[in-house]
Amino acid sequence: MLAYNLHPRVIGRITACWNPSRLLETNVFRNIIAISIAFVIFSASGNKAHADDPSIHWKKLTTKNFTITFPSEYRNTAQRVASMAEEAHRLLVPLMGHKTASPTHIVISSYTDQANGSATVYFRKTIRLFLTFPSDISELSDFDDWLWILIVHEYTHILHMDTMGQLPRLINKIFGQLWVPNSLLPTWVVESMAVYSETKFSSVGRNRSSIYSMYLRASVLDNQLLSLAQITSAPIPYPHGTIPYLYGSRFLWYLARKYSDSTLKHFSASYGSTLIPFGVNKSARKAFGRTFVELYKEFSAFLHKQVATFVAPVRDRGIRRGQAITRGGEFKFYPVFHPTDPTTLVYIGHDGHSPNALHLVKITGAGQVIHHERLHGRMIGPGRPSWGNNSLWFHNLEMHKATYSFNDVYQLRLGTKSFRRVTRGGRISSPDFSFRKKVLVAVKSSATSSDLVQLNTRGKVDKVILRGAQYEQFYTPSLSPGGDEVVFSRYKSGKRDICLYNLKTNTLTSITNDRAMDTGPVFSPDGAYILFSSDRTEIFNIYAYHLKTGALFQVTNVLNGAFAPSLSADGRLLAYAGYTSKGYEIFILPFSPRAFLNPLEPLPVREAAHFMPRGPTYKISDYSPLPYLSPVAWFADWGYTVSNAASLTMMGFDPLNHHSWYMTANYSPQEELGELYLSYGNNQTPIPVEVSLTTGQYNKNNMNVNEAWHQYPWNYFKGEVAATFPFVSQMRQTLAGYLYGSAYRGIPREERPVPRPDSPLPVWPEGSWRASVKA
Repeated sequence: MLAYNLHPRVIGRITACWNPSRLLETNVFRNIIAISIAFVIFSASGNKAHADDPSIHWKKLTTKNFTITFPSEYRNTAQRVASMAEEAHRLLVPLMGHKTASPTHIVISSYTDQANGSATVYFRKTIRLFLTFPSDISELSDFDDWLWILIVHEYTHILHMDTMGQLPRLINKIFGQLWVPNSLLPTWVVESMAVYSETKFSSVGRNRSSIYSMYLRASVLDNQLLSLAQITSAPIPYPHGTIPYLYGSRFLWYLARKYSDSTLKHFSASYGSTLIPFGVNKSARKAFGRTFVELYKEFSAFLHKQVATFVAPVRDRGIRRGQAITRGGEFKFYPVFHPTDPTTLVYIGHDGHSPNALHLVKITGAGQVIHHERLHGRMIGPGRPSWGNNSLWFHNLEMHKATYSFNDVYQLRLGTKSFRRVTRGGRISSPDFSFRKKVLVAVKSSATSSDLVQLNTRGKVDKVILRGAQYEQFYTPSLSPGGDEVVFSRYKSGKRDICLYNLKTNTLTSITNDRAMDTGPVFSPDGAYILFSSDRTEIFNIYAYHLKTGALFQVTNVLNGAFAPSLSADGRLLAYAGYTSKGYEIFILPFSPRAFLNPLEPLPVREAAHFMPRGPTYKISDYSPLPYLSPVAWFADWGYTVSNAASLTMMGFDPLNHHSWYMTANYSPQEELGELYLSYGNNQTPIPVEVSLTTGQYNKNNMNVNEAWHQYPWNYFKGEVAATFPFVSQMRQTLAGYLYGSAYRGIPREERPVPRPDSPLPVWPEGSWRASVKA
């Protein structure tokens, strides 16, 4: 989840690349000021790259501390968000030691099938929530109540960044919210605060995540634990952008348990009050008694000791791990054997040097690779693929109506390698093909729930197999060899379990029912077992459930993690995705029921899930942008906006970014220049439009009378209209048209001297028109 809307280059310049030894150099401060002002200008002029959907009817409701804006169809969810937000306020204000002086705006939308949220306090305190649940497997996938965790995380950012001392607060009261010291902290500090809250006030959170523990454990075991400098700088190793969240959250969790979580608000208040930014260790010393450099060495030693203790009993049971058939680390996931050919499998992944792609692998009977081929390279947000008749079925994230990014079903024919988009805007994922019935079973998602559906090969939903309740989620359905049963992973009421649905009798059976995270189920080719991955011992391993006896067995016993099992057609080889300190690889392990281990009792990796009771019902009204279009920020400068001129700048925009305006006035006494620039942008139309008007006056000297050049005032007016519209809008390919038109009118306002009879003919100024169109 993003913490703020700063451009990554700006973040990199003022956090990751800061050099304390240059603190006293004047040009450093000038650069910081220049970057900050440029950020203010570009942010205010509109921060959406595409138009909104004009068909959405936006509503709003108001609570004591929040204003919730949402599409009308999500009114029930908005009421729940409102109650959660007020409860988050009650819990987080004491923790963070700060209460905001004005309400926080929460914007709810469903533009994407990728789970995320963002928060900013620049200009206006705003949280944006995507009503999309996390995907099958990721560091976000383990949750008890997704909306609650998302709200707690983002509101922690609001309280943290809004904490500031008297001088920044005074400046922000005068000019608008422009100076936010805590937003200039390293990313790992900003994000660790929010992850700490999401864990403290839920039964899960990423500080209890088995995937996060796996990431750190693998690095410790391979002596690849990152230094404090590495997690503060741009995250280069795997898992890349997760590194600040991962290391920062576990580091802060460790400090809070050692020193109490009251130290967090002391640190936040200290840094938020600094007049000169970037003294992170100075504030750390005030809050914890030592610098982060000293504390991180202690934390690293703690991790090594903790991991050694944790893996000792795992080693004592005997490691059972396959051989990696891929190299290079990064991401390789969802291996799937061919249903009839035990020497062929596909997987989805990349090595960090090329985009995600479908890969075809040929192996020997002993699991040795003899052929590797990259089939298709436009995979975004991929899930488990499925074999069809000489083809592969899978889902992919793609643009829809130039505004939405939704999952759709695709088919790749292996003979011709032709690529076909089967659905458009379907929000359909994880298709599994039935060779017997020639249909697909898949998951169809909405903003707050999902259904298990049957598709034909043209992408039409023929039947809803199982309709999910509100906030219920289905993942990775897999058909039995006969096509009469489907097994899938289901989230419901804080649990992630394996379920079996009989398509003939329409009966649902729970295979597992515990607080472990159970994922990626598949049938064995003979239909005797259901294989799946579970973190029931705080390490993800592959398990086998015997359908006739109901017995559960542990297949792998790894130190890091094993996911997404697939069994070869002859039942001899097991493929799975295994984690290493460099990322995920595909592993092959001989599959032998004789070598199965009896499963250990599930560890209490999570508390019992708890959910907020229904709160009060708030009054809903239509959303209007007008109350929000007053200036949110202004500033004055000399010589920065225009050389040798005084400038006054102000701007405004509504929380949905439907309407934005920008104004600057310039005056130069030396050049006798006066100018006013007004700009208005509309993102609610199908094609975003920006209209601007410039008017001003300056002195010109091209009037020649009586053999002398004379100055006179020149008034000018300029109108401009610009629009950008997409022809092709895809996740990796965009073709857009740009249309610009302008009209200029110049008018002389001169007092004409009287020409002498003996002088040459005078040169009088004339008014002018100029128009231009660009495409």
